[in-house]
Amino acid sequence: MFTIKQICTAFLLSVIIVPGVSSQPVEPNGQTRIHPGTEQDYAMLVRNYNHLRAAVKTVDMLSDDNHNIGNFEVILCGNKITQINSNEDLINEAQQKGITITACGMSMNKFSIDESELPDGVQVVQNGLIRIFDLQEKGYQTITL
Repeated sequence: MFTIKQICTAFLLSVIIVPGVSSQPVEPNGQTRIHPGTEQDYAMLVRNYNHLRAAVKTVDMLSDDNHNIGNFEVILCGNKITQINSNEDLINEAQQKGITITACGMSMNKFSIDESELPDGVQVVQNGLIRIFDLQEKGYQTITL
């Protein structure tokens, strides 16, 4: 069952991510609109699994609103990387929705997590912050939570 905090987080993510799409036309009032059929890539850098849950919910909401999601990547950083295996069901659900899960190599090193310990399909990058910068340069709409 979703808590109020999780619902609010999902709502806030959808409010923050959707209006910030810079590759879309800007309306006369200065607001950006996403037009159905226009593909957009998204990325989130998160530090806890409630934010990953919010990403899954956001993908559902965007899909329900007929938004054409291109790539959607979530980069996991920080000490919660140590709990990655206890959240394998959530990671699998995210992957089934088309979300790419990436682990921050710096966080893994800091907390002594070996790449072989990660759930199947989780990618590793050397530095999660650099990854989010790279995705921004590629035109992804990004958010860090």
